[in-house]
Amino acid sequence: MRLIYGIFQPRIVSCKAECKLPYSIQEEKKTDVNLALEMITDALAGACDCMFVVSGDSDIQPAVEWVARNQPGIKITVYVPVLPAERATRRTDYYVTQRLPVDCKFLPLDGIKDHQLKDTVRLPGDEVRFAVRPHVWKKQEELPKV
Repeated sequence: MRLIYGIFQPRIVSCKAECKLPYSIQEEKKTDVNLALEMITDALAGACDCMFVVSGDSDIQPAVEWVARNQPGIKITVYVPVLPAERATRRTDYYVTQRLPVDCKFLPLDGIKDHQLKDTVRLPGDEVRFAVRPHVWKKQEELPKV
């Protein structure tokens, strides 16, 4: 197993509140393409008999479809992350309507902040490296009062 990183690219947006001031946000790039390539590579290599995809991004659908049609022996389950308020507007029936043998389910996100790693985690390997959890991932009650 190997870890494949996407990238975060800064993008300037305007505040939607009254101030309308510009500010920078981080926008994820390449993750869906990297995931799609790895799925097809693993399918062609016979490296797995099942795949679990966690993504609500429809950009991954062509790769899921390709694997389902060309490697029918691979069982695929797609989990669509969803907050309770979004559940009514998110769909999980796409693969059924396409008559593909893909199981698609909701992955509830309402309690995800209760199941996170510590703030700092040492990464495996000979080199001493750490991963730090972004402060915006912390539960509200963990954030310092200002």
